[in-house]
Amino acid sequence: SNVSTFNTSVDLVNTAKHHGGFERYGADSCNEPGRIVSVNGSSTGSSSSSSTFTTMFINGSGYQHAPLLLNQLYAASIRKIRGNANIQVAVSAEAMPLTKRQAAIIEGFSGIIVTIFILIPFTFIPSTYVGYAVKEKETKSKHLQFVSGVHFLAYWLANLFFDTVCFLVT
Repeated sequence: SNVSTFNTSVDLVNTAKHHGGFERYGADSCNEPGRIVSVNGSSTGSSSSSSTFTTMFINGSGYQHAPLLLNQLYAASIRKIRGNANIQVAVSAEAMPLTKRQAAIIEGFSGIIVTIFILIPFTFIPSTYVGYAVKEKETKSKHLQFVSGVHFLAYWLANLFFDTVCFLVT
């Protein structure tokens, strides 16, 4: 297409999903026609002026995208200025270390998650043993045993013995 009528930002939006199956992490647009750049609130005019304006379109999903794109821009500029296509510019990007507050927040959330994953399974253990006593109360079999002459202490000792045996088996 004709460079004077080519709109980079519109093209990037239109081709965002059709980039050969690869994720696009950004693009540079130098002196896009008709683009007015404002610096500190004052208009500097259109890109047809003698100044060179570069617009960087960055995919913000990764912290490394801005330095990589800026590296490509600098490398292209140096290659053009020096007339050497073999010049390479290296860039590295690393996340800043966590502050004490961020580390404390992450540690707090980790503690809560660990507590939930440990405590919730422990609720199933007593419910297994209590289930028999509740069922006996619900079906009135406990009352029937007491009416039939089973001693109160014998009933509860039998329950304790049964629960202990079940616990030892599992």
